[in-house]
Amino acid sequence: MAGEKKNVKRVRLTRSLLLNGEHAEAGSIHEVSRAVAQLLIGAGSAEAHLEEGEEPEAAPTTVNRMEHVSERDPRTKQVAPAPPKVKK
Repeated sequence: MAGEKKNVKRVRLTRSLLLNGEHAEAGSIHEVSRAVAQLLIGAGSAEAHLEEGEEPEAAPTTVNRMEHVSERDPRTKQVAPAPPKVKK
């Protein structure tokens, strides 16, 4: 049961829509899978619902591991233009 709770999320709908084939009113609270919750939140159709005393989930931290550039691209060489193809 504990593993099942991790895969669901409570959301509050910000607009009316069809959920599981049934009409759901704006402002109603539903328990949906994490994937559906993120889809609804990303589309602006829902907000994450927190019970009193609950803390919002912390987003994973991102570390930028890009290295500092030590060498630049080689310098460009100027070349002569191609000879004209039109005969005079």
